Formats: sequence, structure tokens, C-alpha cells
Amino acid sequence: MRHEASRRPRVVGELARPVFFVGFMGAGKTSVARRLARTCGVASVDMDTYLERREGKRVKEIFAQAGEDGFRAIETDVLRELAGKEPLLVSCGGGVVKRDENRAILRDAGFVVYLKVTADEAKSRISDTSTRPLFQDLDVARKTSEERLPLYADGGRPHHRHRRQERGYHRARSAERAREGGHPVPATKVIVNIPGEEAYDVRIGGGVLANLGAHLAQAARCSPSRTARCVVTDENVAPLYRADAKEALAQAGFRVSDIAVPAGEGSKSVEVAGEIWEAMASLALGRDCVVVALGGGVVGDLAGFVAATYMRGVPVVQVPTTLLSMVDSSVGGKTGVNLAAGKNLVGAFKQPAYVCADTATLATLDEREWACGCAEIAKSAVIDSDDFFFWLVDAAGALAARDEVVVEEAIARSVVFKADVVAADKSESKGVRECLNYGHTLGHAVESLAGYGAFSHGAAVAEGMRFAARMAVSLVDAPLDLVETQDSLLDQLGLPALDWSAEPEAMLEAMKRDKKARRGQVRFVLPRDVGSWQLADVDDATILDHLNAWARSKA
Repeated sequence: MRHEASRRPRVVGELARPVFFVGFMGAGKTSVARRLARTCGVASVDMDTYLERREGKRVKEIFAQAGEDGFRAIETDVLRELAGKEPLLVSCGGGVVKRDENRAILRDAGFVVYLKVTADEAKSRISDTSTRPLFQDLDVARKTSEERLPLYADGGRPHHRHRRQERGYHRARSAERAREGGHPVPATKVIVNIPGEEAYDVRIGGGVLANLGAHLAQAARCSPSRTARCVVTDENVAPLYRADAKEALAQAGFRVSDIAVPAGEGSKSVEVAGEIWEAMASLALGRDCVVVALGGGVVGDLAGFVAATYMRGVPVVQVPTTLLSMVDSSVGGKTGVNLAAGKNLVGAFKQPAYVCADTATLATLDEREWACGCAEIAKSAVIDSDDFFFWLVDAAGALAARDEVVVEEAIARSVVFKADVVAADKSESKGVRECLNYGHTLGHAVESLAGYGAFSHGAAVAEGMRFAARMAVSLVDAPLDLVETQDSLLDQLGLPALDWSAEPEAMLEAMKRDKKARRGQVRFVLPRDVGSWQLADVDDATILDHLNAWARSKA
């Protein structure tokens, strides 16, 4: 792992077309793309990693099974797919330029940046050449590099074409007006573009709730033609923020109703969803209404599910009031309710029309709920990149202390990461989105066996992260310092290891009932290192070995 200084991302412009980084292996394509992505507020994709996740095989396995021609055909298909996900920063494999078709795609779809490096320079940069067959013979590597030089240059020739409709997401800085005093309050805007869905804004900052109605009046799916707004909240949040939300909506000319449900995980049920449907029907709310989810993750999931199903679907606006819901559940479109057999077993994908993350609402969170959100931020950082992870390592103390600038930055980084993942795999059909389940396999089993509410969701996920990282050391050769650094990070964020365990056999059965299991096979997201992960089906015997070790550590 590398610990490098990070700077707060700045937006210097809006990217309209994808940028492809080409060059010989070891040129630094992935590193450059990742760092520019954070500066520009757009997604970065490593093409080989994306290909491996899509195909469920390592590149070397594809080469062995299909030969180079077979691999190059898959590579072309992946390149064409990524070319349609603008704006993106794409680090390409070293041999992508070998095909005429690929070079045409590169020139036609976006901009090409060639990072030049000699074979000797590249070898000095690569710490482990055993995974790079080309570098087993330096003379061969030199020859290959020289042969590709004109192809890299050709791939970067300018090619004019009309600007196309933008996709992806970008991050920008804006200013919101506080309700009182009219003082400008800095806010962050992340625009999320999911293929096949209408783009939506995520506004992050103190005071953005005051402009909820004004922003909804501008949103296509929430325009004034949809006159009715139904605010769904819970009995804890209602006294705090319901009046503010309703006033902001009323000031924009909307007719507002509200429904409050009991606070807690118990409300996330088909029965409570049914009560909301009946209440909305009794209020004569039709297909022109908009559901506003005001609260934490339970309210967001519940109200989102109600919106996805009432009248066969009406728009939903997420107004998260917890750190956890701001960084995770409010973005991405997963909604659902629990069954007795497990969490989120009934649900639907429903992208929000708008997300209003007013960080001022976080002032009322207790330490348990704050640490809960920190767990999801840590999860995102481990899976995302060195840049995010080591920024968080440096900022952990400030985040735990609720420094306003750090909090907003952590939320924005988490939202950008999740938007990136969701854009690549909207409905969890390609395996990419499953990386968001890191720590959740064991975490959900902990919640189920300990009883929902015994531990916070974040505490359970953090325990799952500790477990998965240790499993990764033995199964996918993850470095031991990942375990140690992650443990230290979680400790600093107020997420110590749980002083609790259950019988390994019972834990295994709980994992098998989880919706992430496939045909009774438990799946884990295992980090190979920061920013690199693998989805693995792990056999029962291996899981039990690790669960026994986990249980012994609690004795």
C-alpha cells in the first residue's frame, strides 16, 4: 500500500467526453487517471479490472483459455462499452492499441492521452514482475514497447466529432442560501447519471434543506405539475425536521401531506409499507405525487420501496438525516423491506429524483449513529482507491470529531464512489455493484443472530470488514498491513472489534439465508489490497475455519 498526501478535490471544468490513457505497462495510467478523477470529480476505470469483474476471470486465465485473439475480442467489447459511459477517465491495457478497431473507438469516442515510458523505466516501477509475463525477458519487453510506439501515437491522433449527450456524473461547487440571514453556505453538488435513468443531483452541505422546494421545482420528475408532496418520516425525526421540510416545500407552491411511522428497524416491513399505501390512497394521492423520504436509512429504504410500488411507481426524493444514509442508502436506488428470514429480502431498484443531504441535521446524531456512518465511509475507502483510503486515514480523527469540512468531504467522496459503481452496474447484474457488500456478509449475520438493534448496522459491518480482510490474507494474498491499517482506522472512527460471537455453524447458516448467497453458496467481497477486490464463492469448510478463529478471538 502507498500512503501519499491527498488534496481536497477541486472542479476545474466539466468533462463532456471520456478520456482514455494509453501507454506501455508501468506508464502510470491507472495512477494518473485516479488522481485526475478526484480533481475533476468524475469516475476513473481501470479497463483490465473492469474486464475481469465483468467476465469473472483474471486476464491471465482468459489468455490461457481463449488465447490472445479471444482476449482481444473481449477487450474490444469492453472498450466499446466504456466508450458509452462518458464522462470517464479510462486507463487502458498496454496492448489495447494493437487492434485497428480499438484505435478507431479511442479516437471517435473521446480524447486519448499517451503516457510515454521505456521498458527499462517500466520495469523499475513495477514492484512484482512475476505477474507480468512480458517482463520475464527484458529484451522482449523492449522490443514490444518499440513496436507499439507508433500505435500509441496513432491512437492519440485528434479526430473531430459532434458532442454527444453527457452521461456519468460530475462534482461541482455551488452556494446555497441559509434560511436565516441570507448568508452563503458552501455546498457540494454531485450529478449522478445512471445509464437508462434521468440524471439527479445530490446536494451536500449545511442549510441545503431550506432550498428543498426550490430545487424540486427545477427537477423534471418533481416539477410543479406534480403538485402533491408526501413527506414520509419517523417519530424521532418528525419533531426535528418535518416542519422545516414542509415549509421549504410549501414556499415553492407545493401541496404537502406527511406520514410518520414508528422509529426503528421494525418499521421496515411489508406491513408498515401497506399502511403507508393505504394512507396515501386515503389522501387521494395519485400518480402525480412525489414521495419525500425524510430520515435515516430505514425511512429511505421504506419510503423508496413505497414510491417504487404505489400506483406502479412515483418519484422519490431522498432527504437523509444520518451520516449512514447520506453516504450510502440515499444514493444508488436500492429500496426494500425486511422479512423474518432476513434483511432487505423484498425490494425494488428506484433511483431518486433528487438527494438533499443537509449536514446540519447531523448535529443531533449520537455517537453510535455517527460511528455507524463512519463504517460505510471506511468500507467505500477500502474498495475505492489509495487516494480515498489514505485521505481517510489522515482525516479519521477529524471525522470522528465531526469537523464540518472533513464531514462534507467524506460524504462527497463516498457519494462519488457509489455513483461510479452504480453507473457501471445499476441493477447488480454484472457483479461490479457487489463490491458495496464488503463487510456485509458477516455483518448481516451478526445483526440477525444478535437481534436487530443489539449492534448498529455500522458496527456489524465494521466487524465484517475485519473478518473479510483476514480471510483475504489467506485466500487472495492480501497484505497483512491492510488488516492492521484497516483495524487501526476502524478503531479511530469509534468502531472497535465487537465483544460478541456466536456458534460458527449458526453464523454460517445465517450467511446462507442472506440474499447475497447464490444457490446456498456464501459469497465474500475480499480486498486484494486497497482499491482492488475480488468476489469469491467460499466453501463451507473454509468459512467455518475462519469463523472458529473469529470466535476464539472473542474468548
